[in-house]
Amino acid sequence: IQKGWNLISNSLVRPISKYNFEVIHLEDNSTYTFDQAVAYGFIQPSVYGFDNGYYTTNSIYPFEGYFWHAARGEMLLKIRPHDFNQLSMVAEKDHWELSINASLSNIEFNDKVVLGMGENADDGFKYGEDEIELPKFIGNNPVDLVIEENWIEFEDENGNIAESNLYYSNIKKSINADQSQIWKINFKNEYPESPLYLYWSFGEL
Repeated sequence: IQKGWNLISNSLVRPISKYNFEVIHLEDNSTYTFDQAVAYGFIQPSVYGFDNGYYTTNSIYPFEGYFWHAARGEMLLKIRPHDFNQLSMVAEKDHWELSINASLSNIEFNDKVVLGMGENADDGFKYGEDEIELPKFIGNNPVDLVIEENWIEFEDENGNIAESNLYYSNIKKSINADQSQIWKINFKNEYPESPLYLYWSFGEL
């Protein structure tokens, strides 16, 4: 695993849950579970597939490609086989989320961003809690949504330094009824003549 976006795949004959990933630091050969690697800020918690737009997945399937972001390099991903019951394993999120999606009516492509609030969240940059903008494919991306924050060179509690102002997800601290949180979302439509659909989903507060 190198610093930045990595393209990973599963060469086994059955799906593997990301919770069975192990991350090994090559410098000292120390081994971390998926949850430990996320907590220490080594890797982002989300694994992304692509099918006319990105989607998150808790399991990687044989011979398909997935994107995974790492805050540092010189690490090795070890995939441990497990029984099929573990495929349904999902870690409970400790924050509320709102997903905003954009798509064009006659083009099979979509994009989305995720906003959220949590009691333990940080209003500033925190790697993993705030996830980096997803890779752009060569050629034209018909529609693009991205969250913008002024975080370049900001250092989080794990020593990770923000190298971008553009994010796929941004989780802020929970607020009271008389307070407000603000997100800046940039939007681009390469086909303005095509009808645009915006839709969203969210959990209960």
